[in-house]
Amino acid sequence: MTAPRRNPPAPPVPGRRVRGQRRPRAMVLLEVVLAMMLFFGGALVILAGLSSSLSGIQRVQTEAQASDLAVTLLSEVQMGMVQLVSDGPSGYEDPALADWTWQIAVEPYEEQQLGLELPEFQRVEVTIRHRMGYATSLTILMTDEPTEEGASGP
Repeated sequence: MTAPRRNPPAPPVPGRRVRGQRRPRAMVLLEVVLAMMLFFGGALVILAGLSSSLSGIQRVQTEAQASDLAVTLLSEVQMGMVQLVSDGPSGYEDPALADWTWQIAVEPYEEQQLGLELPEFQRVEVTIRHRMGYATSLTILMTDEPTEEGASGP
């Protein structure tokens, strides 16, 4: 018995794959390289966004802590726990605040008083600085004269 005869294969058409024919290996490698480039490019964009977010969070935390420290020191000055004299820059005793310094600047405040008898005010400025360069200041007007007991204030 003889084997049935097959028709000879048709010549390949340019740009068209014949069933069972493999794509060239260079194309597969190119696709893999492009896919990896897209993946790593996306990963870099995500990492850059995370880095920016983390530095923003750190800046906000530093600003909030500086404001808290300034308000605390100013409150201590107003309550008389800290003397009303120019002082600093000085570091905090607490090891957790080792990166922070404070400074108090006191100077007379003179403004036209229109003939009114007003107490002498002093301009008190509290400055808080971080070793990384961030600084914040709060300023108020204070008087040395004690207020009368029972006097209502704002």
